[in-house]
Amino acid sequence: MKYFLSSLLLAACFQACSPSHEAIRTLAVPIETISDYVPLSTIAEVAYCIPLETRDSVQVDSIHKIVAQGDKYYVADEDVLHCFDAVGRHLYMLDKRGDRPGEYTVLSDFDVDAAGNIWVLAPRNRALYKYAPDGTYMEGIALDFDAMKIKLMDERRMAVYQGALMEEEGKTLHIYDLQTKQRTASYMPADPYQSQYLHVFTKNHFSRSYAERDGWNFFRLFNDTVYRLTNEGVIPQYVVKTGDENIPAEFYHSRYENVLSFFERLYETTYAYGTDLFIENSAGYYYHFLYDRHNLLAFLPKEEGATPIVTRGIRENISLSGFPIDFDDEYVQVFLQTDNSLIIPLPADRLYAFTGGEQFAGENLNPVLLHIELKKNK
Repeated sequence: MKYFLSSLLLAACFQACSPSHEAIRTLAVPIETISDYVPLSTIAEVAYCIPLETRDSVQVDSIHKIVAQGDKYYVADEDVLHCFDAVGRHLYMLDKRGDRPGEYTVLSDFDVDAAGNIWVLAPRNRALYKYAPDGTYMEGIALDFDAMKIKLMDERRMAVYQGALMEEEGKTLHIYDLQTKQRTASYMPADPYQSQYLHVFTKNHFSRSYAERDGWNFFRLFNDTVYRLTNEGVIPQYVVKTGDENIPAEFYHSRYENVLSFFERLYETTYAYGTDLFIENSAGYYYHFLYDRHNLLAFLPKEEGATPIVTRGIRENISLSGFPIDFDDEYVQVFLQTDNSLIIPLPADRLYAFTGGEQFAGENLNPVLLHIELKKNK
C-alpha cells in the first residue's frame, strides 16, 4: 500500500483531548512473527469478484475511492464517479467538473446515502455538494476550511476531516448537520509541529464501532491511537503497541524542512507506525501499519490462546485459487466499507495471467473488485 506515500496531501498524527477519563486499552502486535503470505480464508468468511464492465467511454485506471452501497458499487476515478451494479455492469457516470454553481474543480472524496444520493467533497470549492442518482445537483454546504476526507455517519450527520494543517480554530475533525447545514462540533486539536510538514494522504479514517451500533472509530496515519467518536467528543479507545518500535513523540518535534526530509530521517530508524486501517469485530482486531518499510496487516484474535497473524500479504484462496496480493505492491489499495468489509481493486491483466487465460480475458480491461467479508465469531 505504497499509495499514500506518493500522495502528499493532508493527514497527520497529533494528540486529541478527551471529554472523559475512560481507560485506554493496549493492543500488542507481535512484530517478531511476520509471515510473507497467509491464506485469505484464515481471516475472511467470504470473498467474491466483481469484474467492472469496460467500454470505450468507461475506462477506470486511477481509482482513489470505492463505496459499496446497497447492490451498487461507486468508484471514483480521478474526478469522475462511476456507478456499477452488483455484477459489474456500468449504470451511469457522474462528472460535474466545471466552474458553475453545483460543479466542482476536484473530487477528492465522496459518500453515498441509503437513497443513492451522492455527497461529493470539493476541496478547492470548499464545499460539500449533493447529487441525485441521475446527476441532478440538489444542494450544497459551504466549508470555511480546507477538507480532506468525509464520512456520512447517518442520514443527518457528516464527519469532515481536514488533516494536519493548522487553521485559526485549531481543530481538525468537524461534524455537520446535513439538515441545518451547520457545523455542530469540532474536535481533535492540530499538532503545531506536524502541521508544518506532515502532509500525507491515506484512504481510510473511519470504521464502524463494534461496541456501539451507531458509533464510529476514528484513526489517522502516524498515530498509534484509535479513537471512539461519540456525541460527547472523540475519546481515545485503543493504543496499538508494535513491540518497542512505536515512534516516540519527540521524533515528530524535530525540525524538518518538509515531508521528504521527515521520511529520510524515518527510514534511518526501525520504527513501526500506523494507522490507515482499523477494524474491530467479534473475532478480533484488524490493523494495518508499516514496519521496516513494509506494509503489514495484523489480525489480533479475541479468543484466548489463539495465535495473532502479522503478514506482508495474502493469497486469495476463496475465489481466485491462491492469487497473491502483496501489500507492498504499488497497485494494492484497500478501501474500508461502512459494514467493515474490504474492497481491493485488482488488475484484470494480472488475474488473466495468473489463471492461464481462463478468467478475465482481454486487454485494457477495467479492474476486478475483490470484496472481502472478514471472519466473525458465531
